[in-house]
Amino acid sequence: MNSNGIVIDLVGDRAKVKLQKHSICGDCGACQHGEENMEMVVEALNEAHASKGDYVVIDLETANVLGAAFIVYMIPLVAFLISMFLTKTLMEMTGMMNMVELVSALMGFVAMGIAFFFIRKNETRFHRSKKYLSTITEIVEKKQC
Repeated sequence: MNSNGIVIDLVGDRAKVKLQKHSICGDCGACQHGEENMEMVVEALNEAHASKGDYVVIDLETANVLGAAFIVYMIPLVAFLISMFLTKTLMEMTGMMNMVELVSALMGFVAMGIAFFFIRKNETRFHRSKKYLSTITEIVEKKQC
């Protein structure tokens, strides 16, 4: 997935790039947490050695986008469903039939919260791996001095 943007800041081997949301984003709003703004800032590896103010092309492999989406969305969902199923099964096996659905749902939300906590706790590890980072692949237009 490629996008064009402008480098707004440099931090070590990375650059902060302001770009327009890609059409694939649709109305998700996750990038800007529901803001109406169609611009977003992403951090990208600066392999093209772009400077502040340069117009660049950034790339993130589709497989990595899908992998990141799986981590953020599917792992908590699976934790929720497994926890609900196990809680319901254990309560039925022990004969505790009062509020089975409510207790199962609550345990599902607790498991989902724990999954989100561990994902957030390991965010720096994902960030260091550079696997899920965009990469500046080319400079479209150099900043005029």
